[in-house]
Amino acid sequence: MNKNLIFIGALMMVAFSASSAETKQPNIVLIIADDLGYKDLGYMGNQYIRTPNIDKLATQSMDFTNAYAACTVCLPTRSSLMTGKNPTSLGINSLHDRLPKDGIKMLPEELNKRGYQSVALGKWHINREGYNSGEYMPVLAGFDKEIGVNHAGQPASYFSPFVKKEFTSGYLSKTNITTLKGYPEGAFLTDVLSAEAAKYIKEVDKSKPFFVYMSYYAVHTPIMGKKDKIDYYKSIEDPDNQNSPQFAALVESMDDGVGTILKAVEESGVADNTVVIFMSDNGGLDPVSNNGILRWGKGASYEGGTRTAFLFKWPGVTKVGAKADQIITSADIAPTLAEIAGAEWGIPSKPGVGGYSFVPVLKDPDAKSGRDVIYWEYLTRQFVPSYFRVPARAVRQGDWKLIRLLKSPGIEDHYELYNLKNDLGENNNLAAKMPEKLNDLKTLMAGFVDNSKAPKYDEDEYCKRVNASLARERKQKEMQAKKKKEAFPADI
Repeated sequence: MNKNLIFIGALMMVAFSASSAETKQPNIVLIIADDLGYKDLGYMGNQYIRTPNIDKLATQSMDFTNAYAACTVCLPTRSSLMTGKNPTSLGINSLHDRLPKDGIKMLPEELNKRGYQSVALGKWHINREGYNSGEYMPVLAGFDKEIGVNHAGQPASYFSPFVKKEFTSGYLSKTNITTLKGYPEGAFLTDVLSAEAAKYIKEVDKSKPFFVYMSYYAVHTPIMGKKDKIDYYKSIEDPDNQNSPQFAALVESMDDGVGTILKAVEESGVADNTVVIFMSDNGGLDPVSNNGILRWGKGASYEGGTRTAFLFKWPGVTKVGAKADQIITSADIAPTLAEIAGAEWGIPSKPGVGGYSFVPVLKDPDAKSGRDVIYWEYLTRQFVPSYFRVPARAVRQGDWKLIRLLKSPGIEDHYELYNLKNDLGENNNLAAKMPEKLNDLKTLMAGFVDNSKAPKYDEDEYCKRVNASLARERKQKEMQAKKKKEAFPADI
């Protein structure tokens, strides 16, 4: 045979091998942690909590160092994750809002059109117009199957039977997980969900691609852990003096779960054609989590509330151990996965309103992404000023970030300006020193506010409601103190 033909044939085989990861629809495993702090993982600098499986995944993945949740709390972020939209463009800026009934794409529906099999496990926490609270479940959004999903934002308990008999009404009743049955009493929720995900991966039809949405309840409250792990963390010292033994145990169990899932991918022989993504739905909950240098945590518009660890592994495409500093957000995941799967998604009509595919960055960490700006808005109904969980807006463009803390009890309406490249901890407010940059970002923020479909902020109504709530709390404390005094009068 002609040696030239042999050489050309060999080149063609190499080229085919290099491109096969892109041409064949990959499986997708999307893993979401809940309330994980920026420094709660070993690869992010934590020296107390053992997270070997996620640390190993980090060595195999592209690490995005400017990755954000779309909001400071879970429901808006999770809504953005499934729709590829900024929460405010969906009419969402609090934990009480709902997706619009019509006119939006849902990621699982689009993947199903491309032949994907799908399952959602764990926390869902998305509501939609046309459904009562807690009725809109993953199967209604396009998933083929759902496992261990409740109707709230947290579990009643991490231990089997995963229900509290005394939680019979209101929000607490929705935290009960009633669909996970047949497990021995005391089985740990994170272990059960991970085992169910692994079972699905092993048994699913491998002739078609699959999408696993592993949405852990961990490490959301209630902070619980397995006794052997808690005992271990009680026996050692936390160098940062930040994480409790119970919290550390909860994080480690989640890491164990990630290891269980990745092992199932390996043992099923599909690791070379499976995309794996890991992130948190918002920042860590103060004071139990460790957000490192970042200011504050969950619920706050500072970096501690939104910046998250973010790993993306696409075998044959992403460069092992590469770091990417492009700005991305959870709203960018849906259009990215849609492009990887060969589904149509589209480009946002206005900057920052919808998500952008960052596939070009996955192929080249130096490539430009479609995103230049992120806008956040959280008009909380849970007033926790001690952790800056207060009504606020924020916008980031390039290295610059502007925060507007809206008027609320004890807080005057004002702006704070930070250069994140030089001041990631947001300690040096430059609003007074950089008036031109301040005005530029104020104009940018005002545009997002004008285009928002979410409820507008009424400071008078909000302050009235919060002050009434604070007054009730004070009265309850006074009554409790009075009863205690009457029960245990001082000696005369």
